[in-house]
Order: sequence, then structure tokens, then C-alpha cells
Amino acid sequence: MTKVLKKHAEAFLREASIINGNKGRSMNYEAVGSMARHSARIVELFALYVERSLPEKHGRGSRIQKHHVELAYLRFYEAIREFMDNEGEEEE
Repeated sequence: MTKVLKKHAEAFLREASIINGNKGRSMNYEAVGSMARHSARIVELFALYVERSLPEKHGRGSRIQKHHVELAYLRFYEAIREFMDNEGEEEE
């Protein structure tokens, strides 16, 4: 795992803490590494989702375009947000 990935993971964790109102939250070094590994895995799943959302073609006309990625992102993001929003409701 690269230092850049760990640096970004730490920055995102800090930003999430601030957004959530926990400005002073501290982080364990292992938590940052874990965040980096797991976020990389989510990126891999997204790439697979983009690929699977396209029709099966070979050669001409099979290039992944920006609009394919954008459309897949919107669906992926919506599903994750729905999961996150519903998670609290299921615990009640």
C-alpha cells in the first residue's frame, strides 16, 4: 500500500470526523491503514460495477466513456447512501 493512499485515507477520516461534529477525534495508525485498504477495495468494486454495467462488446464501440463512469457512479453512490441512511432505522 502506498504512502499516498494512506495519506488520503487519513485526510478523509479527519474530514468525516469534522463533518460529523467530532473535530478532536484521534486516530490509531492501524485504523488509517485499514481505512486505506478497505477504501481501495471499494474502488475495485466500483470499477467492476462500471465494467458489468456495460453491454458485452469486443473491439470497436467497446470503449468505456466518461458518461458510463458518471452513470455508474450515480447508481453506486445512491445505493451506498440508501444503505447508510437505512442502517440506523434497522437498529431501532
